[in-house]
Amino acid sequence: IHRRTGAPVAVDPVRANAVKALVELDVDIIITDDGLQHYALERDVELVIVDGNRRFGNECLIPLGPLREGVERLQEVDFIITNGGLAHQGEISMSLAPSKAINLKTKQQVDVSELKALVAFAGIGHPPRFFNTLESMNADVKVTKGFADHQDFDQQELHALAQQGANVIMTEKDAVKCDSYAQDNWWYLPV
Repeated sequence: IHRRTGAPVAVDPVRANAVKALVELDVDIIITDDGLQHYALERDVELVIVDGNRRFGNECLIPLGPLREGVERLQEVDFIITNGGLAHQGEISMSLAPSKAINLKTKQQVDVSELKALVAFAGIGHPPRFFNTLESMNADVKVTKGFADHQDFDQQELHALAQQGANVIMTEKDAVKCDSYAQDNWWYLPV
């Protein structure tokens, strides 16, 4: 978000501390990622984004399923936004629109289909979604590697992974974490 908009971003394992830091910057809106279950945070509006294809999986809570809150919690939120798939009645439909791949070092932009022998990795909630997006864009993907959501990457592991192809591609979210040690052939896909 900061990279694209210049808006301030705060990260803290204690969400309330991050919110406090943003309040001190006199911002108008604060958006938290995975913040629904942090009841200590005051909120004016609650939004939930649901994967329209996977929905709620087996509807079980972590570790037996994908949910941090039971589906009944949705009755209390202001808006349910469905990302991809079909929105149910009362939900707002959205879809991510990928654009050109951007080089982490040079900021050069190219069509994903022009990059050869891609090693694709993603540390997001559902990595196959990213890999499917690349496939739909006719990307030449040779290797895929999914990581846990919010994972801190091991630099040596990523460099070894990169050796398996001619170019590396990742999500924009992951690019922020890899920026300081990216190689010339590392790209990310903004959505």
